Amino acid sequence: LERAWGDRSAVRIGEVHMDGVAGSPDGVGPDPGFIDEDGIVLIEPSDEIILEEYKLTWKSAKMSLDKVWKYVTQVKAYCYMLGYNVAYFRAVYVFGYWNGKGPLYREARMGFSDKELKDNWSMLVNHAKEKGML
Repeated sequence: LERAWGDRSAVRIGEVHMDGVAGSPDGVGPDPGFIDEDGIVLIEPSDEIILEEYKLTWKSAKMSLDKVWKYVTQVKAYCYMLGYNVAYFRAVYVFGYWNGKGPLYREARMGFSDKELKDNWSMLVNHAKEKGML
């Protein structure tokens, strides 16, 4: 997915490090804005650089991307490491809703406050320290 979308929308920046933690964001690029499923522009595209993250998942599409704790936690960490407050998700749900109708593609745009990002980072670093990983 990274290769397919990354060539069109984001630049792969490689591994990043902060506080002894390594992360591998899928890419960064200009904010594509956000268009809902009815084609209504909710957020205009801009030149602001944001995080792009791609997912290929066997999870059901019933749960939206912004509700999957591990995805959101990961993206908040990458945002904190890079100094961004916005992330754009592109996801392919291999089995869609698990109803036999095949893959589904979804997008989500998430914005986070500085406090949300800092709190998330503190939680991850503290957990790593407790587990002896740092």
